[in-house]
Amino acid sequence: MKILAILAAAIVVVAGASAVVLLNNDDDDKGYYSSNSDCRLQVLGNADKNDYLDDNDVTKIKEMISSNTYDQMADANNDGKVDETDLDLVQKMIDLKKSNSGKADSEKESMTVKYITVNNDIRDAVYPVKKLIVVNTQRVLDICMGVGISDRVVATNDYANKYATSIDSQYMYKAFASLPSVGDRSTPDLESIAKSDADAIYREFGTLP
Repeated sequence: MKILAILAAAIVVVAGASAVVLLNNDDDDKGYYSSNSDCRLQVLGNADKNDYLDDNDVTKIKEMISSNTYDQMADANNDGKVDETDLDLVQKMIDLKKSNSGKADSEKESMTVKYITVNNDIRDAVYPVKKLIVVNTQRVLDICMGVGISDRVVATNDYANKYATSIDSQYMYKAFASLPSVGDRSTPDLESIAKSDADAIYREFGTLP
């Protein structure tokens, strides 16, 4: 199952949410930058390492091709070199964001991107994430609300669901109150996850079995 998430310290998600930030923020929203790679998803192709995929990355990769230099963040396909293939992939990411703008999720096209996990592994994730499962605490619900993707969450776990349905916090998390649960946060039910038809899982502190 493809995994992808959204941003937060030590998020191992089988994905990672910065991708949503990296590929969805407009040019005039570029106030965020973190030098701590544990706190964001590192998408290969983000050649200038500023947390956004844009024309500056295209320019940086062209410079590296001309000077025959290498940097892992510029190696979009993770083949050990920076070349025209990486340039084409980054341009495709940028063009995809533009072509998907304003479309319903059912009409959006997808592509596979590579990212570096907090364990320094390289994994694949599908962009854009249309259906997301939150397998963690209410903090992840907070992040989903903060980056504006509450409507993409299709299931939670028992722990997060407790906050979504409790009297004390029902108003804050009402967007998640009616969602099904996929079980305990440390050992979620894989069959329930499969039935949710989600294309991403957002989870902190470890990976799913």
